[in-house]
Amino acid sequence: MRTDQTFTTGGEETVLAVSLELAAAKWKLALHDGRREKPAVHTVAQPQAAACKPCWT
Repeated sequence: MRTDQTFTTGGEETVLAVSLELAAAKWKLALHDGRREKPAVHTVAQPQAAACKPCWT
């Protein structure tokens, strides 16, 4: 499976790319619309993630 994708639009369409990194203690969310050089990255502390861990295994 590839971790990168290429998308070509036909013109004026705006595409919002979203990336999630889910860990036990923190979750990261990256947003990129192609207008800036780097994506906006937000880190969220997730106290409930530990309770969901049995769902992932």
